[in-house]
Amino acid sequence: MCIRDRGKGIGATWALETQVSSLEANASAGGVRVDNTGALQIGGVVGTLSGVDATGDIALSSTAGITVIEAITTGGTYEVRLSAFNGVTQSGADGDITSGTGGVLINADSNDDGTGGFLSDDIGALITSSGDVTITAADTDLTGSVNAGGIVSFNSTNNINVTLGNIDLSTFDLTDVELDLVTAASLIKIDSGSGAIELRGDIGPDHVGSLQLVTETTIDSNALANTITVATLDLDAGTGIGDTFALGIAATTISGDTSAGDIDIDNAATAGTVDASLATTGGGTINFDQDGNQSLKVTTASTGAGTVSYTHLTLPTM
Repeated sequence: MCIRDRGKGIGATWALETQVSSLEANASAGGVRVDNTGALQIGGVVGTLSGVDATGDIALSSTAGITVIEAITTGGTYEVRLSAFNGVTQSGADGDITSGTGGVLINADSNDDGTGGFLSDDIGALITSSGDVTITAADTDLTGSVNAGGIVSFNSTNNINVTLGNIDLSTFDLTDVELDLVTAASLIKIDSGSGAIELRGDIGPDHVGSLQLVTETTIDSNALANTITVATLDLDAGTGIGDTFALGIAATTISGDTSAGDIDIDNAATAGTVDASLATTGGGTINFDQDGNQSLKVTTASTGAGTVSYTHLTLPTM
């Protein structure tokens, strides 16, 4: 189906309800809002239009999946929102999704049943001038680029655990290669909700200097050798950091806090003075180990009823 507005946008008052397999739309004076029953492909319609283009917000939803094979584009302060029960797939050289300062929001598992994933191939891109990119899904397979001027967020649905540094088909996983595809962002944020976050390999975003991990449970590692390498690292946990093995990191600015449980971090300092702020409010202990012949400045070390220790520190020669 091809839709062209007449100067008022498409679905301006109420979203246009459809039951079509393919959609192309152009709104020259407003946004595009379409709620589709069944699977929806953006592009592939024979006609004069291509993809979805608007001068306002674009909001497309499906009770099945959404596949983008032709560009979705808006600009200015407007945003692109894609919502699907059974996954969002970005496919092909023409499948870019672009917004301005309003950002791109993708919910690939909008019914929160743990089945809808986000898939992008190595040609398509998610692009904003200064807006955020938010991907919410049961899993992600990222081979296309994300070029965002704001924060890039990855959120797992249905309390699914997050695996970092390796592939686990039963969890929401992000590998080092996938994180290296994110560029220009001010921060990468990974939020597992009430699922755990586990480091199962090395990660270190090549093009982003700040990483935040958020969970209502634990941030853990399955081996001492695993390392998170990033300049600024913010760890926000609910029940502990480094429970099974000490969490290996290589960072310069470190913030770690948990509402309960212990904090156990091994930092391999590489340059400059390391600034650390660590807190547990549930009576746990804090253990921070650092090597690398760099200085350490602890701005905060707070624990309810536990102890705080700094061990195996290799300090610079004065």
